[in-house]
Amino acid sequence: MINLKDKINSRNDLLLNEVLESYWNGLNKKTAKGDYYRNSLISKCEKVLIKIKTKKYLKDVADNCNETRNRHKGLIEFFMESNHKNLSRLIKGNPNELSVIKNEILKIIKEDDVCSLIKGQYTQTEFGKILSEDIFSYKSFRSSKLCRDILVRLGFTSVSCPYCNLNKLSVINITNTTSTSQKNKALLDLDHFYPKVIHPYFSLSFYNLIPSCHDCNSSIKKEKKFSIETHINPYHESFDDIYKFELSLDSLHNKKAEKVELKKITKLNDSTANDLLLLDRYNNNISEVEGLVDFFYKNQHSLQGENKEYFIDLLSNVSNVLFDKMDINKFCYSKIKRDLLRQLDIHNLLDIK
Repeated sequence: MINLKDKINSRNDLLLNEVLESYWNGLNKKTAKGDYYRNSLISKCEKVLIKIKTKKYLKDVADNCNETRNRHKGLIEFFMESNHKNLSRLIKGNPNELSVIKNEILKIIKEDDVCSLIKGQYTQTEFGKILSEDIFSYKSFRSSKLCRDILVRLGFTSVSCPYCNLNKLSVINITNTTSTSQKNKALLDLDHFYPKVIHPYFSLSFYNLIPSCHDCNSSIKKEKKFSIETHINPYHESFDDIYKFELSLDSLHNKKAEKVELKKITKLNDSTANDLLLLDRYNNNISEVEGLVDFFYKNQHSLQGENKEYFIDLLSNVSNVLFDKMDINKFCYSKIKRDLLRQLDIHNLLDIK
C-alpha cells in the first residue's frame, strides 16, 4: 500500500536498476561467442518476424489479409528497431513509459489484432497468443529461477499484498529431501497491471508484474482494464497517499470498531478500491481491528502520563502497529491500523506521520 519503488530504493537506491539489468539479461542470455540463445526474447522476435512473412501465416493467422499481416509485422519490427531499443523499453520501462508505449503500439496495431470481446470475456486472437506464448512467455518466466531470485532480491520474502494489505506474500526455501540442495518457491501471484489477455506484449514487462495475493489477482481483478490514470500501480503511486480508512460515526459514538469507511484524499477519479472490493473485504474482517480500537479507548489516558512509552510499546509489539510509513507492507492490516489510530489520536500524541 506504499510505493514499492520508494520502499526498494530506501534500502538501496541502486538495487532496482541492477535488478532491471539482471532481468533483461536473464531474458536475453548469450552464448560464450556473444550470440543470443534461441529462447531469448530477441531471437524469438526474429523467429516470429520470419514466420509472419510466410504464406501459411497469411492464411492461418492474418485471414488472408495483407493489411493485417503488415500490422503484425510492423509491431515486431517496432520492437527490434534501433538495435531492439523498443524491446528494451517494453521490458524495463517504468509505469509512465509503459503508458506511452501502449499508445505507440496501438498506432501500429488494433486492439482486435490481439484480442476480442466475446460474451463479456476477452479472448486472445492467434496473433495475441503468438505474442504471449511464443515471445513473451509469462508461464516460462513464472516457473523460472530468474523470477524467484528477483522476488528475493526485491524483498518479497515476507510481506503483505501491496494492493490490499490483507494477505501475506512469501518466498520460502524448500529443501530437497534426497539432497542438501534448496530452491525457492514463491507463494504469491504476479498480477499483470495491464491484463495480458488484452496487452500480451506487456506479459513480461517488469513494472507490469505486481506481486500480489491470489484474492486480488485471480479472484477479483482478473481481466479488469487498469491504467495509471484510473488505478494505482504500486510501483508508481502509494495507496496510503490516496486513501484513508476511518471509523464510521456509529463506531465513534459507540467506541467500538463496528464499521469502517474508505475516503479518497487525492486522485478523485481512482477506481482501485472499488475494483478490488477493498471496503467490503475490510468490513468483512473488522474483527482484525476491534481489539486495537478497544485497547486505545481503554488506555488512551496513558498517552499523557508516564506510561506513554509503555503504551506505544504495546501498540508496536502486540498489535503490530508500524509507526514508520515505509514499513506498511511489512504486516497485514498495517495501513488501516495506522489510519484508525490517527483518527482516534486527535492530539497526535502518537506522532504517526
